[in-house]
Parts: sequence; structure tokens; C-alpha cells
Amino acid sequence: MKPTVENFEILGLFGGKDVKLSFTNKVQIYIGENGLGKTTVLNTLYYLLSLKFEELVNINFSEIKIRINEKNYSFTKTDLQGYVNRNRERNRKSGIYNHIDKLLDDNSILSLKKIVDGKSDTQFDKILKIKSYLEKTGLSINAPSSYIYDVIIDIITQRTENKSIPLFVEDIRKIDSRILYFPTYRRVEKDLQNLISAIKKEREDDDDMWHISMHEDEDSIISMSKLIHFGMTDVQKRIRVILNQITKISREKLDALSTDLLKKEIKGFPDNIKIKAEDISTIKTILSREQVGLDPEDKNFVLDLIESRKIYNRDNKQLLYLLSQLLNIYDSYSIYDRGIKNFVSVCNNYLHEKEFIYNEVDLKLELRQINDSNNKDIDLNVLSSGEKQIVSLFSIIFLEPQRDFIFLIDEPELSLSIFWQRNLIPDIIKSNKCDFLLAVTHSPFIFENEFEENTIGLSEFMSSSKLDNERKR
Repeated sequence: MKPTVENFEILGLFGGKDVKLSFTNKVQIYIGENGLGKTTVLNTLYYLLSLKFEELVNINFSEIKIRINEKNYSFTKTDLQGYVNRNRERNRKSGIYNHIDKLLDDNSILSLKKIVDGKSDTQFDKILKIKSYLEKTGLSINAPSSYIYDVIIDIITQRTENKSIPLFVEDIRKIDSRILYFPTYRRVEKDLQNLISAIKKEREDDDDMWHISMHEDEDSIISMSKLIHFGMTDVQKRIRVILNQITKISREKLDALSTDLLKKEIKGFPDNIKIKAEDISTIKTILSREQVGLDPEDKNFVLDLIESRKIYNRDNKQLLYLLSQLLNIYDSYSIYDRGIKNFVSVCNNYLHEKEFIYNEVDLKLELRQINDSNNKDIDLNVLSSGEKQIVSLFSIIFLEPQRDFIFLIDEPELSLSIFWQRNLIPDIIKSNKCDFLLAVTHSPFIFENEFEENTIGLSEFMSSSKLDNERKR
């Protein structure tokens, strides 16, 4: 199923902003200054569409609304937190959960729900109010207040469950498009540097805290470090997989061709086979491949027959049929072959003094230094941050040819030159693999192209939250 995201709203973002976005185009670009909340808005949509609710509930908001594929969905943060807790399968099976659940009647649940849904209170305030309410009703529980808070949310959600969440999850899982979120390499590197700096500062301030902080943040450091390197590792894997796929299909089809030729020898070969002029270059490539097993002399002999049209003589009937079947074999993996060629063509427009070279005969895809007499491959890790970002992005687009995508792109200009910025989104759309693209930026060059009319200031869709205004009164 193809996705159509029509509207997206975040109410109470950061406790005081409402964001209401409408998507009327396949490509939507929002521009805004740093500090406006562009990345948070993009993260929220990504976590929602990718069903990463555990990450989503860490964002400060009150309610999310989305219209997708002509269906409306609405979730409060409490709804989502309860859904997350329930899926963890932790609280409901505990003795504390069962004890509280038995003692709370429907009126108590409604009272507790009002506390949990309170818009003007912090989570800490809600924890204290719930503890006070339970004590007043005679419930004294020997457990951490934060744990009791999670249990109460789970019970409330179970009793008054928002049915739209499981429906939303079910509908999202029907979508065929892969959802891709692209923070830039420099953003990841910057976050890693900031994390390390913060930990070093903690160490200077308090030696005792250093050991605790280092232990807690070690996973984050490892995760970010892997992300910076993981992009190129993934690219290498995609290249290997797609080349192996072509080899696999070729071998399987060639093996089957032997049986087919034997049957045709018995039953007779068809008379109406024609080779198109545009197929000749493909035949040259096919005949040069090792799997076919022809030496250069035999290959040239066959090509001479085609060019002289002697291939249509009756005594070449079997050979003509064989060539037509080899073309059919190529058609069976042509989607992968075109994907590699498109990847090479697009990436080479961005690379500086380097280029990808696709050897169709030997089925090799290599990165080379331009004008290098040694003609040696170079490693993907020597690419600049911007080049890595480009190569990683287009490897997903072109080297996974059977997938279409929803793209969410966060400030791509951080690693890209002005020329690259102008061409990035047009090149993504020209791939015909993008179902929907949402980008946030503060660079005018990102939309200095045919998508200028699809660009608008994000601040125009942000307003003071009604809930925030009510608190101020």
C-alpha cells in the first residue's frame, strides 16, 4: 500500500507550542532558524511512522494527530505511554498491578485519569498527586513512586484504551514503503563530540560521578560511533548483495536454459524471433561474461552474424533462439543492473576527483581516484562527510531497487556544498523511488530548484499552545 500523509499535528510541543502541518505535495520543505524545533518535529513524525513509540514518548508533547491514507488518528502522550508499558509486558503481570487494579473502581480510574491527563502539571507533579490520591483512598504501596505511576498509566490505558493506536499500528504495517530518516554525518559527529565533552566535564567536576556517567553513556558513544562508520559498511554490503544477486540469477537461468534448449531441439525452434538494434550492446556484455564461457573469437563471430543479419539464416536458428533467451535472462536481473548504473551515474556527479566504475562484464563496482595511473581501488572510508552522506543515501535508493521510500531529511546542508544542495532533492525525486519527502533546513540552496514553490517557513505552522495560554491566564 502506498502512503499518503495529509496532515500532522503536535499539540503542546515543548509544553507550549502547537505545530499543525498540511502536506499537499509529494515534496515538502520547511525552512526555519536554529532553535525553532525543526529536528524535534521531524523526529516526532519519524518515530510515529516507524512505530518507535518508546522513543516518541521521550519527546515533550501533549497530543499527536495525523491523517494518513484518508484516515484520522489521535493519541495523547498518556495513551502512547500506556501502550508502550503494556507492550513491555511488565506491569500487568506484577502483584502490584493486580493489587491496585482490584481495589480501584471506575470512579477512581476517572479521577486518576484526570491527574495523568493534567496539561499544566509536570510528570513529577503527577507522580506526587497520584501518590497522595492513593494514600487518601487507603492504598499504601511499598514501591517507587515512578513505578506506581507507570502501573497507574497502564491500568488507566487498559480500562479506557484508545482503540486508534492498535488500528494505526495495523495500518502502518500495511505500507510497503520503507521510512528513512537522514540526520547528517556532521550532526551525528557533533552529537558524539558533545556527549564526550559533557562526560569529560563531569569527570573534572566530580571524579566519583565519572565512573557512573561513563558506564551509563558508554552505550550511547558506541552507538554513535557505529553510526558514523555503519553508513559505509552498509553501502559495501548493499554493493555485495546486489552483485551477488545478479550472479545468482544468471547462473540459475543459464542452468535452466540447458534443459530448455534440449526440449526445443526435440520440438523445434520458433521462427519469429527478432533482435532489436538496442539489444546488441546488451548481447555484447552478456557474451563477454565468464558464465557464458565464450572466448573473444567466438564472441566476435556471433556479433558478426548479428550485424550482417546472417543470424536469421535457417542454419543459425538455434543460435538465434539462444541469444533471445540470454536477453530474457538479462531482463530477469535488469532491475538490479539499472540500479547499479543509476547509482554510479548520480554519485559520480557529486564525488570530487573520484568516481565509481561499474564493470558489467566482471560484475565489479569499484571506487577509483580520477587520473590515477595505478588504477587501484580506494576505500569508501576515505570519502568526505558530505560524500559519505551522498553515497549512503543513493545506495539505499538505487541498490535496493525493489523498495520505495518515505524520506525524512534533517538539515542536509550541514555536509553539502551549495551545488550539491541544489541538486540533492531533484535527484532523489528523479529516481522514481520516493513516495513522500519531507525536509527541514535553514539553507535557501536546498530549494533553489524546481521545488521552491514547495518550500515554506515552519514558523508559520507553529503557534502558542492553547493549553499554555490557559495556564498564563
